[in-house]
This record gives sequence, C-alpha cells and structure tokens, in this order.
Amino acid sequence: MRIDVVGQAAPTVTPTPASVMDSWQVGQVLNAIVISTDARGTMTLKINDALIQANIQSQPNHPLPTLPGQSLQLQVASTGAQTVLKAINLPVKDDPIAQALRTALPRQTDLIPLLTNIALLADDPAANKVSSPLPQPIVQLAQQLFNNLTSTAQATTATGLQHAVGNSGMFLENRLTNTVVASPDLRSSLSLDFKAGLLLLREALLAPTPSNQPQDAPQVLRNTVPESPVSRNILVPSAPGNAASLSPTGFNAASELTTPALAMQTEGALARLHVNQLASLSSPQQHPLWVIELPLRRDNHIDLIQLRIEQDTSSHTPEAQERPWSISLELQVGDLGPLYARITLLGQQVSVTLWAEENTTASLAKRNIEQLQRDLVQAGLTTGTLHCQQGNPPHAPPRDTRLAGIRSLLDTRA
Repeated sequence: MRIDVVGQAAPTVTPTPASVMDSWQVGQVLNAIVISTDARGTMTLKINDALIQANIQSQPNHPLPTLPGQSLQLQVASTGAQTVLKAINLPVKDDPIAQALRTALPRQTDLIPLLTNIALLADDPAANKVSSPLPQPIVQLAQQLFNNLTSTAQATTATGLQHAVGNSGMFLENRLTNTVVASPDLRSSLSLDFKAGLLLLREALLAPTPSNQPQDAPQVLRNTVPESPVSRNILVPSAPGNAASLSPTGFNAASELTTPALAMQTEGALARLHVNQLASLSSPQQHPLWVIELPLRRDNHIDLIQLRIEQDTSSHTPEAQERPWSISLELQVGDLGPLYARITLLGQQVSVTLWAEENTTASLAKRNIEQLQRDLVQAGLTTGTLHCQQGNPPHAPPRDTRLAGIRSLLDTRA
C-alpha cells in the first residue's frame, strides 16, 4: 500500500513547523489517524499533531482502512522531492473464490462410487440380488435422482444434450438467481437438476434417526455389490484418499451400502461439483473453460462423460467472437473401446479430430467420416478438417492444475 504525501494541512492542536516532514527518515515507522478521505482518493492523516494530505494507491487484497478515526501504521519509503509512505500491518482481504476452493478441494471425491450406488438403488433389488438396507425415503430419492438423468439416447440430439448440460448441476445457482423462486415452473425445472437432487439426498441422509428405532437394532445391513453399473467415459483426477479403483470395465462400487458411506459420497460429489463451478470462473489471465461431468442414464447403468469446453485465446484475431471454441470428450462405444473427440468451432466452420484406441474402431470411423461430413453440412455448418487416427489424444492439463493458476490457494503473507 503506497501513500504519496502531498503536503501539510493546518495543524489540529498546536502550530507545527513547516519542516515536520523533513525530519522523517527512510525506514522510520509513524503512527497515523485517519481524519477524512474524499472520492478522489485523497486522505487527510494526523501524524504527531500535524495534518498530512496524501494520495492513496491501494491494492485489491490489502484494503486501507479509510474510516475517520481508524489508526494506521506507516513506514517512510522515500523522502526528498516526493515523500512516500507505505502502510504496514494491514489486514488481508481474502479472495472469496480462493477461500471456497480451499474448503472444497480437500472434500471432493470421485462421482463413480456414488453413481454406482444410486444405480443399484434405482434398479430392481431382485435383479441385482441385493436388498437395500437404507430407509425407504432415501431409496426413493436415489431412484428419483436416477430417473431424472437424461438418457444416452436423448443426449444424441441437440435438444437432449442441451437439457443434460443445463441440468448437470453446474448452473443451479445461476438459475436460482435469475428466476422467480415462487414460480411452479421453476420448482418443476429444479427437480430435474443433478445438484438439486444431490442436495435433497444429502439432507435426507443427514436427518436424525427416528427416536422410535429400537436401541438394539443393527446399525446397517451389509450387502456385496455384484458389479459396477457405472461405465466411465473419461478419466477424471480423483481426490487423494479415494477408495474407488479403476478396472478395465470401470470403477467398482463400495462393497457396502450404508447410510454413512452414502452420505460421505454425496458430500464429496457436491464438493466436486462446487470445484468444477469455481473452475469455470475465468480471470483476465485465463481463457474461458468449463469442465462438466455429465451423468447419463442407460438402461440400468449410468454413463459418466466429461465435457471440456474452452475458448482458444491464443488466436491472433483480436475480436473475441472470432476466436475458436473447442469441445473435448470421450465416449465408450460398446465393445469398440474408447473413442475420443475434439471438436473445434470457428464461426460456422467446424473441424473434428477423432482418436480410437482400437485399430478396428479407427478403421470403422475412417470409413464413416464422409457421413459425418454430410451430417454437419446438413446441420448448416461448413466443414474444415475431419480426421481420425488410432491412439490417444494429447491430454489437457488437469483441472486442479488450472485452479492453482487462477487463485492463490496458499497464503504466504507472514
């Protein structure tokens, strides 16, 4: 915090020698009291019974107390033609987004274990040979959450995909802010939101146990999950300590369905959603980016797809509307193995690059690349490069790496 001294004002108590500032030495610490400030950033300070006028050059994270009567500790930074004072021991104003990240990052967990259990609870227990030990209201909320997911068939259409992204939980607070809460249409719309469903489930899981439950009743009934009904369509970094393990067919669920375990999974999933929302808050130094983890319902399973939507700010064109947008995603195409796609849109021109791990899948995609071109043209777009190759795409930096670049999560001020 820099304060440029303009000069002396009239003394407040006794006449002060005109050379009061001449006696200051570089490094000297002065105690000051704020007398007044104005809209131009000029402050009147009382230092040793002298009124000093100065211009404020403040810093966003170190606000200068400017209310009349507040005390300041100042250090003389320079003297001579321009006397400069530096405010010291100022309170640090924490960045609310950095504070939210510090809270959410350690609590986030992978979505796979929770989605696996939700799919199991929504399925017919007889079909899975599993009998749920959870209270019926929790089972019903899990079933409702599962049924509200967009199906994979619906997501193949533009309207269905837009619906799935809109209800992914990423935009819940925005919809609450911009819509009348009392509207019946809002309540109906919010009931389909993934994050709203998770919040209802967490509330039910954390509700006190009924007092009429017998004291000697067993706490939980343990059931072994036969297989994971969740297929993972993109590899998302897990939080440290996550118990889920990746197998060739996907993540395995926890071996027990218990209320405490489901509550922890729900809390971790909400924290992960919160981190994804915070990651989308771009700063002037960062390009726009949205990382959306999209759960889609497929029969009695849940497909989890990650969309990475970002704008290329490295373009030499100064106009933001002329900078290309890109979408990266991964699909698990039945027995054909993972298929990756990167779609780039510049104006009305679209380019698509596909990667397939299996050689047969790459060959199949190459044979159908002309059909993709016809479909894009029919949709009103012009096509650029359409290309498919075998292998894996170059992976973008992890989401949490970007977060570290956006916000300072470690306070190094002593």
